Amino acid sequence: MRFQILGPLLVSREADGPPLALGPPKQRCLLAALLLEANRVVSLERLAATIWDADAPASWAANVRTYASGLRTVLADPAADGGRLLSRSPGYGLTVAEHELDLAEFRRLAGWGRSALAAGDAYTAVANLDLALDLWRGSAAEDVRRSAAFDRRLAAVDEERLAAVEDWVDARQMLGRHRPLVLELRELTDRHPLRERLWAALMLALYRSGDASGALEAYRQARGRLAGDLGLDPGPALVRLQQAVLARDGALDSPSTRWTDPAG
Repeated sequence: MRFQILGPLLVSREADGPPLALGPPKQRCLLAALLLEANRVVSLERLAATIWDADAPASWAANVRTYASGLRTVLADPAADGGRLLSRSPGYGLTVAEHELDLAEFRRLAGWGRSALAAGDAYTAVANLDLALDLWRGSAAEDVRRSAAFDRRLAAVDEERLAAVEDWVDARQMLGRHRPLVLELRELTDRHPLRERLWAALMLALYRSGDASGALEAYRQARGRLAGDLGLDPGPALVRLQQAVLARDGALDSPSTRWTDPAG
């Protein structure tokens, strides 16, 4: 089977098969919660908090069991010994192979990309991170109605995507692809204006493209957004990068290495 949570929640019986009808909203939320902790038992209490927050009905335990029964029917798989959805104290667990779940695939590929980047192998890093990021079709479980607590957990998965994007940018810069990155980084900083690592990458791409004044303008924009949205100044690493641009620091010139903040 194919389980997809990196975007709208989808399940199909084969990679390119039609999506299954997953049932009512709370049943879909239960499935998303189980996929986020695939192959682990999740307690009834935690599942209830995922679905209802603090306003669970008095019959919450029976309701969770009803939704689980519905999912068991939807996911019935003769090839899975004992079924996909297992009842185990203190709750339920969903059995999913790594290659069946897009989130597991993403983490595996992103991990390979990150390791290659740390080893200085930018080509391998870009290849793996491209594959990892291609698995995303939107925000994690974006069409699932859920509790505020579960929303925060899915936001953490979206954060993993952004971290992979930042690694991908670093790898592209190690390959000297600065000019093509400028437009992409402008779009990324516009969508995620509080991520200083993206602003630093934009500054570096502009500087290495021969636009030192543009790099300093990007710093001013970053400072304005951080002050306006958070009431904070740029962090030390971004300040030191601005100072390096002002000084035309030779450490900024090599396209084959990542910018290393001299203070760590």
